[in-house]
Amino acid sequence: MPQAPKGWKDILREQGPEGFAKAVRANKGLLLMDTTFRDAHQSLLATRVRTHDLARISPFVAQNFNNLFSLENWGGMYESLCDFIFTNERQN
Repeated sequence: MPQAPKGWKDILREQGPEGFAKAVRANKGLLLMDTTFRDAHQSLLATRVRTHDLARISPFVAQNFNNLFSLENWGGMYESLCDFIFTNERQN
């Protein structure tokens, strides 16, 4: 598969945080975030889509969704789980 088209990550990498912020402010379009990969591990989708499946579609996502503002791959469940574990550990 060919290299993914340039996207927001490339702007951040090439221009740094200040250049990235400037590009975001100058953008006249809608900036979208896709949480499919994150939600796949935290919802009903988790019972139907495996990490293996997500890895297989990653090249397609890179090729076709490069214009998304962000792709969220890690959700807040980890922090919630840590809070739960450490809170219960302190109580026990």
